[in-house]
Amino acid sequence: MASNTAVFSVQGMTCKSCTSTIESNIGQLEDVTNIEVSLENAEAYVTFAPNSKMSPETLAAKISDMGFEASIKQPNETKEATFYFKHGAKSQTDADVLKQKLTDFKGVENFSISPSLDFVTITMDGLQPDEVR
Repeated sequence: MASNTAVFSVQGMTCKSCTSTIESNIGQLEDVTNIEVSLENAEAYVTFAPNSKMSPETLAAKISDMGFEASIKQPNETKEATFYFKHGAKSQTDADVLKQKLTDFKGVENFSISPSLDFVTITMDGLQPDEVR
């Protein structure tokens, strides 16, 4: 069964503590299976369980209740996402493999891997960040 992903515009975040607050509070909700918050893009990507009774509207309200302004983004609004590698910098070999995979991935318009090899920014056409992950 496929899970559901919602993308939110989140305004009012000023630091990593803000993103951590959202991730920890929303991440502990029963039907939430994954959450990533990007300070740079002012977005939150939330995946929740199949057949979840949790709605994107409810999640936006919960984020707003924490003192941030959250609204649901429509799929065609999401054009760029930044992904951070969980275990820090990758090797140049890993970066080359990633480049090849992204080049062949339908819907990826453009991408750039940071010089420090610790994150990649991807420009997408018709894709949600969870589809590229």
